[in-house]
Amino acid sequence: MNIRKAVLIIVLLVALAFISPVLAPYDPFQSIAPPYQSPSLQHLLGTDGLGRDIFSQLLFGLRITLIVSMASSLVSLVIGLLIGLASSLRSIPSQIVSALIDSFIVIPPLLIMIFIASIMGPLLYSEIIAISLSYWPQVAKTFRAETLSILQRAYIEASVAVGGNTLWILRKHVMRNLGHVILANYTYLLGVSIVSEAVMSFLGLADQRYFSCGMIFRYAFIQGAIYYGMWQWILAPALVITIISYILFEISKDILTK
Repeated sequence: MNIRKAVLIIVLLVALAFISPVLAPYDPFQSIAPPYQSPSLQHLLGTDGLGRDIFSQLLFGLRITLIVSMASSLVSLVIGLLIGLASSLRSIPSQIVSALIDSFIVIPPLLIMIFIASIMGPLLYSEIIAISLSYWPQVAKTFRAETLSILQRAYIEASVAVGGNTLWILRKHVMRNLGHVILANYTYLLGVSIVSEAVMSFLGLADQRYFSCGMIFRYAFIQGAIYYGMWQWILAPALVITIISYILFEISKDILTK
């Protein structure tokens, strides 16, 4: 049931990423009203300092946030899975890979994101790369531990005794038992990536040609949302990020614990 919930949530987020701009009543880049208007029926979240509709910005920004998060989560998952499997094998190269994981896992993800984004510049693809390369060590560590646990089971020893090679065992036994771990890690990475995208955008490390939930934060502070008392400008993207991330974290935890 929890796996079905996770799949359903991911499908809904993908659908939301495609349909959210269609629901926007205005062009988020176009000035259509006086600046700093309070919420009304015409502008549900008011307007920003340039007279642009904040609600439309939020809907367009949600798409960018979800696209960046889904792409970076997938890349991070694949890297972590491959490195985790490689480090679980009993050989000298696997020990080197394991040491590599331990070396990277102690580096704060935010430092990695800042370092990569400062080198590649504030672009959409650099944001995806920065986030995906920040969380693969945690994923690799999880897959390594789970794979080592599977390789110690009796039927694995029986497979080795009858001549099963390493690749065959990984494909036939290990990967089949990692399905729920893969889904749980992707769900967790999706929640983490949404928060990370918001942080990078707020710090000015994201592509400023597009709106995202984090970029709305940045514009709100730059254009004086607190000074003008426009708390909905700040709270709206904060609630969207918090609710979606919390749901993803809870589903990921339920998949692993049940």
